Amino acid sequence: MSTTHATASLVDSKPALSHGVAIRPAVPEDASDIANLYQSVYGVLDSERISDHYPFAQFMDAGWVARSCRSGEFCWVVALHGRKLVASFGALPNVGAPGSRDLVAEQAGLIVADPWRQRGIARELMATLCAELAHARVILAETRTANAGGWKVARANGFVPIGFEPFAHSMPERHEAMLMLSRVRASALDERRNDYCTSAKVRELAEVVARSMRFEAPPARDVPGLPTQLHSLEAAIPHLARPDGTCADARRLRDTLRIERQCRLHHDWARMFPRLGGHRSGVIGLRRLRGWDRTSTRYSDEYFVGYQGSEPLGVVEVSLDRIDRRARVLYHHSAVDGLQGIFLAHVLRTLEREAPSTGLRTVVIDVRADSSRLHATLESLGLFPSIYYPALIASERGRIDAVQFTRILDADPSDALDGVREMDTLGRRVMSKVLSLTQNDERLSRVSREKVYRGNEMSILPGHCADTPRGRLTDA
Repeated sequence: MSTTHATASLVDSKPALSHGVAIRPAVPEDASDIANLYQSVYGVLDSERISDHYPFAQFMDAGWVARSCRSGEFCWVVALHGRKLVASFGALPNVGAPGSRDLVAEQAGLIVADPWRQRGIARELMATLCAELAHARVILAETRTANAGGWKVARANGFVPIGFEPFAHSMPERHEAMLMLSRVRASALDERRNDYCTSAKVRELAEVVARSMRFEAPPARDVPGLPTQLHSLEAAIPHLARPDGTCADARRLRDTLRIERQCRLHHDWARMFPRLGGHRSGVIGLRRLRGWDRTSTRYSDEYFVGYQGSEPLGVVEVSLDRIDRRARVLYHHSAVDGLQGIFLAHVLRTLEREAPSTGLRTVVIDVRADSSRLHATLESLGLFPSIYYPALIASERGRIDAVQFTRILDADPSDALDGVREMDTLGRRVMSKVLSLTQNDERLSRVSREKVYRGNEMSILPGHCADTPRGRLTDA
């Protein structure tokens, strides 16, 4: 979208609010004020780096903000009282796989200066940003749980809770859990396929979300997972399918496959293996919002590349945030279908083995809801479903749901409730369901189980708004 065109159209259509605040798209000249606003709210005086307590350090970099305004890679809206910038909000307009019809937007960074809160500015900012994202079939919004303002504004704008992310981000007060919400167009839900099966755990979470958005959750089916050890490869999958329709020799792969860790890629994997690129491996290859900071080593990408001799067979990209203590599997490309379990198990075991020295706490991965064998594989590796995304990705025969799986490496999962002060009924249902799915984790004590079910750290908001299902929007 052209910034100049957007500015003209929205300035004309958005008069000042009753308290004299006007909302418009940001321009590069706003960059310093936007960055200063994030610094003033999330900066910690006794911290060596002011950006250490916010997941997207680039929002505090005026140069990055200005470039994102000029390029259109990030869609910003701001609120001003006269010439003073008092609030800001933004989104990645499309995090879908390159060349896909996913059309998924991801919002982040809703912030209002302290003297201007509780005046409806945040709600109007989100409404304006959603209007700017009219092309999106799905809009995602990750909100804080220690501060109820974000999720309340999202709920007022038609978003529905779809997941709970334990220990997601390092914030000024603590390592905080996040609530994921989604707003899905009615046409996207109408195109949603339901002709596949998930694991039983995935269905449990899907049913909670489906009840809120009024769609039918896919059925569950007990299926074996993919092999996660090379020695079991031949017995589990004697013939492994290549993208060209031929079969790879499982015995030879068992004896010769090696996986190396690299800090940069030397191949264009999407072009090398187009049939297993994007989302086709079962791992969702979205271009999610990630932190970036040119002045520190907080963020990095690592690649686990598999070889048979000198021939590359596949790659897993992992994004690391050392302050959040979090790793996200970004995508998996492979030349051979059936090796996903081998690759992902290697990555998870490597990250877990290094966790005592790196401090890593959580690992997350988004996968297709129709990849039930991959669900079984991840659950066997200690991961649990934490987000259920309805109609997230596009396929040739309709839209498909997706699931985020989480592995907690060094904490009692129920401790993620610490700091959650307030939650409405739909949010509480999702949080309780996600934490109940960790019950096979031996670290979850009897006291912790009771804490999950009682939700005694939370108060429930009264009123009809708390129980009103939203998120299914009519198309204009």
